[in-house]
Amino acid sequence: MEFRKTEEKDVLSVVKMYNQAISYLKNQGINQWQSGYPNESTLRKDMADGDSYVIESNAKVIASACISFKEDLNYRYIEGGSWQNNHEYAVIHRIVVDESVKGKGVAKVLMDACEQLCIERAVDTIRIDTHEENKSMQSMIAKQGFIYCGIIYLQDGAPRNAYDKVLVLSTINKGGDSHVEDFR
Repeated sequence: MEFRKTEEKDVLSVVKMYNQAISYLKNQGINQWQSGYPNESTLRKDMADGDSYVIESNAKVIASACISFKEDLNYRYIEGGSWQNNHEYAVIHRIVVDESVKGKGVAKVLMDACEQLCIERAVDTIRIDTHEENKSMQSMIAKQGFIYCGIIYLQDGAPRNAYDKVLVLSTINKGGDSHVEDFR
């Protein structure tokens, strides 16, 4: 598996995964991503900003995420809790995994690669949010070691459960024995 920036040739695959996720959430009765977002325009903006990444396996894109190192205005105010720190942070958005490989650890591989990217940039904090009813995402976030911090509000006023994870930057692997090392 290879973790890399999203390229033009990946657009249809990533949009297909967005649509799979939109259908999954709708079938679960979760009112997240039900208004035409995310879409190809969202992906193209992420790509233009240099924030879109994919996991490719056997010449097929099987997962995608947006990883931004810019301040997220939605994260300035948090209700019912607080962030673990006020350090510079990365934000992970729009995590999708192709339905053909769901449940096979691909989301963990994607999240581990995102963490490695943060370590390489010396950013020790990652933030993420999800809908309060999106239990599968909440489970994945918890398994990755994220801590629930409170509620943030999107620009449209929709509430989201917010989490962060503080990385130990001294764990940068220079010996090559980390499985994330393979994504460089």
